[in-house]
Amino acid sequence: MERTLTNSRWHALVMVAGGVLLSTMDSSMINVALPEIMLHFNVAMSQVQLVVLVYLMVITSSLVVWGRVADRFGPIRIYLAGITIFVLGALGCSISPEFHVLIGCRLLQALGAAMIMAAGPAILKLTSPAASLGGTLGLVGIATSCGLMSGPIISGMLLQYVSWRAIFVISVPLAAMIFLLGCKKLLDMKGKNSLLGTKNHETADWKGALTWVLLVGCYVLLLTDNDFINSWFLLIFLLIFLVTFLVIETHASSPILPLSLLRKRYYWTGAAAASLSFAALFMVIILIPFFLKLVRVFEPSEIGLIMMAVPVSLVIVSPFSGWLYDRLGSARVISTTGLLLSCSSVFLLSRVSADTSSSTLFLILVVLGAGQSVFLSPNSASVLTRVEDRFAGITSGILATARNFGMLTGAGVATGAFSYFFEKHSHGASLNTFMANSQLHINAFIHAQQQTMTIALMLLIAGVICSLLRS
Repeated sequence: MERTLTNSRWHALVMVAGGVLLSTMDSSMINVALPEIMLHFNVAMSQVQLVVLVYLMVITSSLVVWGRVADRFGPIRIYLAGITIFVLGALGCSISPEFHVLIGCRLLQALGAAMIMAAGPAILKLTSPAASLGGTLGLVGIATSCGLMSGPIISGMLLQYVSWRAIFVISVPLAAMIFLLGCKKLLDMKGKNSLLGTKNHETADWKGALTWVLLVGCYVLLLTDNDFINSWFLLIFLLIFLVTFLVIETHASSPILPLSLLRKRYYWTGAAAASLSFAALFMVIILIPFFLKLVRVFEPSEIGLIMMAVPVSLVIVSPFSGWLYDRLGSARVISTTGLLLSCSSVFLLSRVSADTSSSTLFLILVVLGAGQSVFLSPNSASVLTRVEDRFAGITSGILATARNFGMLTGAGVATGAFSYFFEKHSHGASLNTFMANSQLHINAFIHAQQQTMTIALMLLIAGVICSLLRS
């Protein structure tokens, strides 16, 4: 197929990188703000995690749908619509008077983020030469890093001097610039058959889409439910929805999730490794701000500075890892090396105590960020470069879904496991009753965090195995 828009791939790169910066900055700001939101609405840790879990659930359940829609109607249109919806959700979050209103607006924001995530890599796939896709994704990694790096700093300053509500408003000017760039430079370009949709008349797989949403929703409920009996019922429903979904997709003329792609080893190993890696990463970035806030009693701005350790290393390493993949073409070696670096970092985090210095914790998080950046670009490029252009949108959606499944799992496991271990070691106390002057609570927090980090390490080891199995 003629590689259209090659001369304008820099416009596409800037637009997609801007969307990545927007979404990652939002995520990193929210993670730092969770303790403040918990205290503002006087809700438990399990409730405040809904701010993250609902966002991830909606993204995860709709990514493959938007990936298929992007293939049909064009990733440019879907991307720009996603930017608009994301901003509307953010503005709603900023004025939410009640906690349940905040959750509803996060749901709307997540719909926009899902459209951005599904369409962005597809735009890059269709505008970048195949030989330089790894480097292109590495450059996008810089935007990812800048978002993750600036988010904690901006969030910390806004939390300390303004309010947690301000973190939602600050994304609006950036979103407006991204939208204008896309409308001016990419909507009116040559090659509309690829970037503005195939304009086919395939039957929409609504049964598959609905079953997928139910499947993901059931999975989230299973992650967050603490009742043993309910968990068994949810597990049964989860299996029923899974079998039903597979049957529907097998017989669908235009499935939202082509099972033929998932049968390829390079495909499923890349997706599984990404999911496991992000699960461990999310467990870390959710728990550490609570450690710094409650145990170390740091100010929000100080928490933001320490949490920027992960993106600092991403800024430095991501372009190099993408370039290295373009030169060597061996995702098995490069990505596995990155996961092993992450393993070493999470192992050290499982040994962190109340006396661990801030500089030591910062360096451990730097290693974690370096490992993630070495892993991510080659892992994504190794899948995207091997699929046909007509599957660019759905592949982008599947890879993003895998990462978000990982984040969902990480958030659910971090919350559930940590709460269980903390209550066990504190004789039944919950985290929103934490007392910084109580040695019992401090010891309970440290033990719970160490045990939860051990679970994260096990997930990373499973990711290493998947990465080694790739073809």
